[in-house]
Amino acid sequence: MRKYILFGLSIILSCPVLAKTPPLSAEQTVRQIYQDYEQNDTSIYFGDIRSPASSRIKNELALNDLLMPPGEIGWLNFDPICNCQDYDNFTLENITTSQHDADRASVTVRFRLFGQEPESTTQTLKLVTENGRWQIDDIVSQDGSLWQMLHNENQRILASLTSLQREQPQDFVGELFRHSTNSYWPWTGIFSPEYRQAVDEYYRSTIKGHSMPERVPEFFGRLSHDAWPWPWTGSWQFYEALHDYRQDHLMKRDDSQADMKEESQYLYDNPVCGCAGMQFASLGEIRLVERTADRAQVHIRFTLTDTTRHERDVMLQRAAGRWEISDIIRPVHGSLLKQMQEATRKNLQ
Repeated sequence: MRKYILFGLSIILSCPVLAKTPPLSAEQTVRQIYQDYEQNDTSIYFGDIRSPASSRIKNELALNDLLMPPGEIGWLNFDPICNCQDYDNFTLENITTSQHDADRASVTVRFRLFGQEPESTTQTLKLVTENGRWQIDDIVSQDGSLWQMLHNENQRILASLTSLQREQPQDFVGELFRHSTNSYWPWTGIFSPEYRQAVDEYYRSTIKGHSMPERVPEFFGRLSHDAWPWPWTGSWQFYEALHDYRQDHLMKRDDSQADMKEESQYLYDNPVCGCAGMQFASLGEIRLVERTADRAQVHIRFTLTDTTRHERDVMLQRAAGRWEISDIIRPVHGSLLKQMQEATRKNLQ
């Protein structure tokens, strides 16, 4: 009897009628996505958890954001759904659907960004089903595959970071200085996850300290028809608005110069040298102070282009066979990580 029950259950569970199908078809899903554009509604950042992007694209976007220094825009500096940075009187002209199987479909769209202008854009949205919904797994335009271009950029950055690795910790630190003027690798990529988290927390605390959360709707409303208003990983328009507001806010404060200097050393300067990349001039002493199997301390002396001389200890840890910086110790101010964490606490008070 038990065998018959199990056999019956296997038949029922394998029945395609009971498979979870999306409530909307592939074409209906795409039409719904572009409806927001036609109505000039606010769009969601493509990497947002609520966006119609697939997990594959969201994972690549999350990696790209992780590789970017704080406050910098990643590779995706445009809205891929409209392949644009702005639009007005968006018009969806044509839509053609080709469904390959129950879980994959291609939807080709043609649209105009600016009302009556004759120029139109054509691109194909590659859809897959995830969690009972059609999601955008790729967008193919005249520039090529969105996912492939994003993936290639991430791999390029990761390869550049890998090229800096050396077996000996002092050689690794020396390599960082020798390539400090190159912009092809982000300094955040050589720091530990704990340090990067501290940087992110400090960055968010500076926004809160400048009362930006209360003014977010104002900026979003101002930007909604110039470009889709991305959140904190947002568009270049939002960053410009944020930067302008913060600069204006700081100039009205007595301690504005101190605030700007503090933000610079934690967010914008390369912590390895405490300088912008082009300010590094030459490396003097580099000495291994201490090393264990997965930890090391390297002392460095260097000169900047303004002829000032500096020294510090670079604290390293080894994870997955790679050296990464866990902290920078300065002669007078001590741990850069602890100083940044304390500044975060003060900003949040």
